[in-house]
Amino acid sequence: MNTTGLTDAGAATAALNAARDNLAPANDDATKATAYLRDAIVDIRTRGLLTVDEMAEAVRHDRNYIDSVWSSHGGTVKGKQTRVAVAEDADPEKARYAYETLFDAASRQDRANDRRNGFRQDRDKLVAAVYASKLLGPTAIAAAVGVDRNHVLRIARKAGVGPQHRRRIRNQYSK
Repeated sequence: MNTTGLTDAGAATAALNAARDNLAPANDDATKATAYLRDAIVDIRTRGLLTVDEMAEAVRHDRNYIDSVWSSHGGTVKGKQTRVAVAEDADPEKARYAYETLFDAASRQDRANDRRNGFRQDRDKLVAAVYASKLLGPTAIAAAVGVDRNHVLRIARKAGVGPQHRRRIRNQYSK
């Protein structure tokens, strides 16, 4: 990310818009990957091919994650135990395929989250640089990036940029 070319408000706005446009598809991909993983967990748990521990091992989360996905998918009754027995006569090939499916879905989600986090870090660096340069205020930055103005200020504080007070700016309290 090159912030040296940000000499005016128009260039800063264009760079912020580009950062927003790069992050949007990464967010969509991460959301779809998470939905795919959750659907795979529900599908495999319903068929009883793997134990909860085996599923947790495949997705690299603890068993509480599997249980929370199962509980939130809508087919359970609150307060009732929803045990799904693992089929004792389950085909080992089907169980191995189910394990690999979960592992691949979890890997897909990890890659999508890593990609999203990379774009998010680039956006945050750009937001902090534009805010520190005083080219745009937090409201204009927020409008260009598509986040809340207070989030812009949180991003700047996290990057070590202190409050920026622009000179020659008048508001309703100025004399």
